[in-house]
Amino acid sequence: MQAIEDIQEQLKSEQFGVLWQLDLKEKLKEKGVEFNRTYHILEVCNPVEAKRVLTENAHRSR
Repeated sequence: MQAIEDIQEQLKSEQFGVLWQLDLKEKLKEKGVEFNRTYHILEVCNPVEAKRVLTENAHRSR
């Protein structure tokens, strides 16, 4: 799907990567549920920011 490819390219330019994606319509269809709208869910991460946030939060929780 072109929109997802475009989003992924934009994410790369912001140093984010896609960790996981879900085609909700297809997943619901697998479960026997009809859903007529197209939804794609992307889990994204910027590893540098993730490390920074996790490090900061680790210091605060001590």
